[in-house]
Amino acid sequence: MKNANVANIKTNVNGLFEHWVALTQPLHKLTDAEARILIEFLKKRHMFSNNVNDDDVVDRLLFSTETRREIMVSLGHKMGTFQNYLTSMRIKGVILDNKINSKLIPNFENESDNFKLIYNFIIK
Repeated sequence: MKNANVANIKTNVNGLFEHWVALTQPLHKLTDAEARILIEFLKKRHMFSNNVNDDDVVDRLLFSTETRREIMVSLGHKMGTFQNYLTSMRIKGVILDNKINSKLIPNFENESDNFKLIYNFIIK
């Protein structure tokens, strides 16, 4: 196939989110610490969406005080530092109205055994 390259990456679901954030870095331009926070939010979001079908409810759960505190503690951040990272992520457009920017959420179905991320380079 011309004008295409394919690379297969073997991973588990948690690894998928890590690879996703790394491969989409040119889109979000997060620091390493911010990227780790996004990975944790994506993991939690995936877990919540397995049990809840309403995206608004998932987002409310995801950005609840309890969930944010869990992520903060799991990454070893203090409250002020964590809030500064979230503010930076809002400025960068990763978090919009207490939701993860939909462009940065992998469209992954639970029962699937693969996921494709396609880059389309428009050459002018």
